[in-house]
Amino acid sequence: MFVEPSDEGLIVADNPQRSRYEATIGTVIAAFSDYRLVRGRIVFIHTEVAPGFEGRGIGSPLARGLLDDTRARGLKVTPRCEFIAAYIERHPEYADLVSWGPFRRPVPEDLTESRGGPKVCGDRRHGRIDDRSEGPEPLCENGR
Repeated sequence: MFVEPSDEGLIVADNPQRSRYEATIGTVIAAFSDYRLVRGRIVFIHTEVAPGFEGRGIGSPLARGLLDDTRARGLKVTPRCEFIAAYIERHPEYADLVSWGPFRRPVPEDLTESRGGPKVCGDRRHGRIDDRSEGPEPLCENGR
């Protein structure tokens, strides 16, 4: 499903073949948010803005578009991705979409490592835009 383009020509659309929402400007993917469908929920696991588009306000329209689409589809959201979780906290109108299912809600200790930044597993932080041609990777063992 497509979301109306913004003034800058940004379009947010679900790409179910790649299990992600993409924010495009023209034919260029400016940002994406990977997800997994799990029993009536969308588990958002990673959001990334492409180099060259960072700091241009692409992430918020992506989050708003994917959450609006999720609501329209009658699904719930499990925001494992820090960016999507933070967006929902700043926009309580989306709080009713949240369902943790079998996942536990992250605690602050999950998001910091000795105050040096987010903890990540040993996997490649779930890929970058330029190396995702083979399709989505599975969640790693520790759920990150």
